[in-house]
Amino acid sequence: MDSDKFSALLEGVKNKTTTVVDVCKNYNANNSPPKITDEQFQNELFFTEQFAGELGAILQFWFSDGSLDDDQKETFAACAQFLLKLTQAQSNSHNWLKEQTALIDITEKCINEIASYGYYISVGGTEDPNLESFDWLIQAFEKVRCLQLLPVLVKSVSSRFYTEAMYQLSEKNALELSITQHFLLVTCPNYVLTCGSKKLHCLEIVNRMLAYYEEIYSEFLPHITEWTIPVMLCLMYPIKFILSNIRSLSFEQRKVIYDIILTILLNKSTVDSNIEPVRVSLIHISLCLLTEIIRSDQRIANMVKNTSDKKPELIQVLNNLSKTGKSTQVQSEAIALKSLLITEEEFLQENKAGEVTSVFLQNFNNATEDGNSEQVDEILNGLKVLVQNDDVKKEIIKQNGLPPIIKYAKTTNDNPLPLQITYAMTFNNDAKKVMIEDQEFVDHIKQLRDSEKKDISKVAHGIVWKLEGEEQFKKKSEEKKQEETAEGKKPDAADDGKRPFKNDIMISYCWAQKPLCHKIHDRLETDGYKVWLDRDEMHGSIIERMAEAIEQSQFVLICMSTNYKNSTNCKAEAEYAFNRKSSIVPLIVEPKYKADGWLGFLAGSKIYVDFAEKEAEEFEKAYESLIDELKRNGLGSTGDEDQPKNPTTTPVPEPPKPPEQPEPPPIQTKEYLTHDSAVSWDETHVSEFLIDNKLDQLKHACEGMNGETLLQFYQSCQTAPDKMYPLVNNPKEEHPVSMNTFFKFISTMKKHLPPPAQPKKVYFQYGFIYPPTKDANDQNNQVGQKK
Repeated sequence: MDSDKFSALLEGVKNKTTTVVDVCKNYNANNSPPKITDEQFQNELFFTEQFAGELGAILQFWFSDGSLDDDQKETFAACAQFLLKLTQAQSNSHNWLKEQTALIDITEKCINEIASYGYYISVGGTEDPNLESFDWLIQAFEKVRCLQLLPVLVKSVSSRFYTEAMYQLSEKNALELSITQHFLLVTCPNYVLTCGSKKLHCLEIVNRMLAYYEEIYSEFLPHITEWTIPVMLCLMYPIKFILSNIRSLSFEQRKVIYDIILTILLNKSTVDSNIEPVRVSLIHISLCLLTEIIRSDQRIANMVKNTSDKKPELIQVLNNLSKTGKSTQVQSEAIALKSLLITEEEFLQENKAGEVTSVFLQNFNNATEDGNSEQVDEILNGLKVLVQNDDVKKEIIKQNGLPPIIKYAKTTNDNPLPLQITYAMTFNNDAKKVMIEDQEFVDHIKQLRDSEKKDISKVAHGIVWKLEGEEQFKKKSEEKKQEETAEGKKPDAADDGKRPFKNDIMISYCWAQKPLCHKIHDRLETDGYKVWLDRDEMHGSIIERMAEAIEQSQFVLICMSTNYKNSTNCKAEAEYAFNRKSSIVPLIVEPKYKADGWLGFLAGSKIYVDFAEKEAEEFEKAYESLIDELKRNGLGSTGDEDQPKNPTTTPVPEPPKPPEQPEPPPIQTKEYLTHDSAVSWDETHVSEFLIDNKLDQLKHACEGMNGETLLQFYQSCQTAPDKMYPLVNNPKEEHPVSMNTFFKFISTMKKHLPPPAQPKKVYFQYGFIYPPTKDANDQNNQVGQKK
């Protein structure tokens, strides 16, 4: 149908020679419908009065009477199809449809009849033959994002009729959905996800329906091998609702969801047959939900990484999905999830940095070209962890991936994800150069420092700090120290002159471990130490104040965890302390955490103090180990250890002292000193050495050792103190060993080492080969003839 013929039909409506149904049927029958102009929407009687009026009248009759005659059915179907086709083909129809308030009002009433009483649907009754037309009408309103209908649609998706429609899929191999099932299980949920607020409407649905979802999946999971496309489509929407609000759920609720998703992903029939679009979507949304669970719940993350017997199987599934080319979205999400479950070293052994980076950059470019902001965020979320790796940063530069990310960051004022990626990239000098040369980007970031959104402001301050502020601050700090030295002052000393630094200790930690880190801070201050910690998550240029605290503190405690490693702000603090040669003491604040990547490099072979899940006596023992380590590295007396900083703290009465044990009789001889080295000591000499140097705590560990075995023990302690100290010191046993005693042993033993062996002289015998003479050649020829 051409435009002239369609205009003639519209003119016929004015003259009453053509009906509304005729116009709709002609439009619906055409594979290439004519373009309708804005002027026609505004002026033609068909659009201004007759269409909405006639359709609204039919809906009103349906609402009041509950049934339609054949002519009304035909009109309803033609009008609903016309609206759906029109809104799909022409975006300028959207404003026109939104203005049809009377039509929207009666549509809202009809949806409420379904949600409240189950009218028109086959759940508990007979399915109305006009329900399919009504389904098309709702799909048309979804295209124009009509928000007025959202509350009653949320009510439909949260109703008992929705749950009963799910259970009607009792045949797990159902090949098609009824109209009722399609309306309740597909059209309504899709409308809410497309038009609604994920934080508001989806949360309302999850709060009402989560317990029912658990029952529904427990019904379907045993039959997962029989799932068909309609079944997977219906089961996918609850996962999408939960995904939008996973962070608001409790640990117990997340654990149930985790078990459901794991069952779906580990099922061979689900994962292997990923050629169907619906199956791919189910795998993708399941991966997204599992990734969010791991990110949002450290207890589940630790369980999966450290104790789950399903981890090897899950990693194998993720390996297969990350290498398939059938869906780049599935591929990138599988890579992102795998990076959260294994160490950085293991990840890069199995995945080449260049290939991984290429997948994410390709998906990012495709998503930005398509204008799919939700997919862009998903990709950047996955890249956020990977970009902490230096090899990935280099690949982003090499593959020219940074300019598109910078370009995207300049288009948003309220999305922290592209800013977080660029912030992480500032740790690469080539990337810093690219950013500094883009003055528009720099100006944009400086403006975002004043953003009312705390996460945006914080990241913007961090980027500016890395691009400009860090070097300026270092320069000012050095100049200040030179001035104070020239004036005879000790740089960074406390104002009262009693301490070499203004702060004894600065604590660098991630906000996710706040309770434990605050507990350590409070315990230190109770003992009189001056401790700097960002207790209230300060606004503004927090990085600069962190740098000041590092400069003015004798020690920096780095509270190591997965969250700490993945935080660019924490990396900025730790790297600044490392580059300024601060005395760093690593603390473990996450169960079974092993530092890797940049954090593992920075912590090096330092002694870790493990505070993870330590309570009561265990916490006190960890605290004592921390104090021993600090004192071993030079933490001086504060002068007021007996006076708690907090006057409101009630002094803990000292327990009664146990009766004093008689001291062991003094060693009458020091025969061990008559030997040139410990090599020739026997067991008695070893005992003399330990008691004479007040190393009695090691007597139990060194029991039965002679000089040679003691030297081997020393070599192990010297080369791997972080591994040997936990073996020597077991606080639960009767013979604990303090860090001070452990390292005093290492330093004292150096005096009794055997002299280094003299290198052996090596003599080389040179053989010279002279050119053969003529006689020799003749002789060789004769030998050859004899042979």
